[in-house]
Amino acid sequence: MTQKETILRSLIDRGSVGVCGTEFLDMHIPRYSARIHELKADGYTITTRRCDITTHRHLSGQTAFVYTPTPQGHQLTIGDA
Repeated sequence: MTQKETILRSLIDRGSVGVCGTEFLDMHIPRYSARIHELKADGYTITTRRCDITTHRHLSGQTAFVYTPTPQGHQLTIGDA
């Protein structure tokens, strides 16, 4: 599985909770922002917000990424990437 596919799978699995950037670092994907940019260019709707996952203890503000399925209710799959 590519880094892009790993990120997309994580975003889909986590739903509205989102995935914190530090989690992508833990997955050994240091350039996760570039992969997310590529997913957005492929048509995936991914928004950013401040990470508020209560189990995380950040020393500084971190970003969480949230995937939103397409408005028609059709959720894009990894094979579409």
